[in-house]
Amino acid sequence: MSAKALGILACALSTALMSGTAVAASYNGNWPLTISHSQYSNGSYCLTLTGTNSGGASLTGPLGNLPNGDFQVIGRSLVASIAQPYGGGFNAGLVFTLPAANGKLAKGAYIDDNDGYLFDTSVVTVGTKNGC
Repeated sequence: MSAKALGILACALSTALMSGTAVAASYNGNWPLTISHSQYSNGSYCLTLTGTNSGGASLTGPLGNLPNGDFQVIGRSLVASIAQPYGGGFNAGLVFTLPAANGKLAKGAYIDDNDGYLFDTSVVTVGTKNGC
């Protein structure tokens, strides 16, 4: 490969890497959530995400301070799972599934999973990033 071709390839690779980084949407920050039409969990919450397209998650609001969770962006959906400890040794968690595109989240679904049982399901609306 000639020096000129190698230089063009290096330039193209560098441009692709820089544009990929610039285009990558970040969901890192805090997101105001409003759960409505729920049997047990209506109210205003704050979902905090730490990571660009995956990482840690925590939730504060009427259900308390829930610091242990994680999230992942899969295609055009963000799925956040927050552990909700209960006595008695069973597993419980809150799951938010939200449309995600260009660093923005939209109205989605809320599920309260109580040891594999759908304890509560609802609609969740999302406010402006870093609004809580």
